[in-house]
Amino acid sequence: LDHLSGLGHTQIAAFNTHPFVPAIEERLRQWQQWIDGHGLGGELINEAVAPRADARDKAYELARDRLASGQGLGGTAVLCTTMPVALGVMRAINEHGLTIGRDISICVVNDEGMARFLNPPLTSTCLANPTTAVREAVEWMTGSAWNGPLLKCYKEVDLFIGGSTSAPSHTLTT
Repeated sequence: LDHLSGLGHTQIAAFNTHPFVPAIEERLRQWQQWIDGHGLGGELINEAVAPRADARDKAYELARDRLASGQGLGGTAVLCTTMPVALGVMRAINEHGLTIGRDISICVVNDEGMARFLNPPLTSTCLANPTTAVREAVEWMTGSAWNGPLLKCYKEVDLFIGGSTSAPSHTLTT
């Protein structure tokens, strides 16, 4: 979000169709808190599918319908909650004749290792290298004494800046 704001975006939407689980709730809560704390705007587009349903299809259909009706996607930039959501939104944007990274900026929480392989490369937070955490878990399960907190999480994440984000377009209606 800091990256998008730094590019000049003042309307940053959050887009979710992923089933509502604690991680998604937290991502949306952090988005809202950040938007409020920075005095910016942006629409929350949140139509979660049922568990095990396809969030990609729903994201595509929802974004396609909003673009076709002239509603837009709620901002000059869109933060997608997951990679499947981002893939659906990106397809709808492309089919609508908009250029990602020029007409609208798209980014995602957690690249799932794929962001740099998309066209354009998708701005995203990056998966942390799980090697240390996996090694510690295996050692603990095989009998080693556990030393440290039971919850392992990363406080800082890397940001991959791809071609999917740029300064806001003045021709896009939000």
